[in-house]
Amino acid sequence: MRNGKSTAGHQRYLCSHCRKTWQLQFTYTASQPGTHQKIIDMAMNGVGCRATA
Repeated sequence: MRNGKSTAGHQRYLCSHCRKTWQLQFTYTASQPGTHQKIIDMAMNGVGCRATA
């Protein structure tokens, strides 16, 4: 179910069962799916901290 909008104007949703909220459009690239795995892969391949930022 809909639950207002974020400060950036993206639609927010609310789970009526667990009451958690989420949005489909991400404002920050770190929040996008797969970013965490990319950082782990880069660290395992010896890429420096500055390159992962």
